Amino acid sequence: MKATYIEYSETNSFSKTLLAYLAHDEALKPFVGHWPTFDGFEKQLHKKGILATAAFLWNA
Repeated sequence: MKATYIEYSETNSFSKTLLAYLAHDEALKPFVGHWPTFDGFEKQLHKKGILATAAFLWNA
């Protein structure tokens, strides 16, 4: 099956703010703790203590 991919901005379904966030727009930097990357998600999970809790539960 052939898939077609289009940019989020081409769908006209998302706000300019969300598109700027996904593009790591520097104008949003004062409002963003971590960018939406795997590294950013990991940092946020550590900050919230979620990974430590999950590891504790898995090892219990």
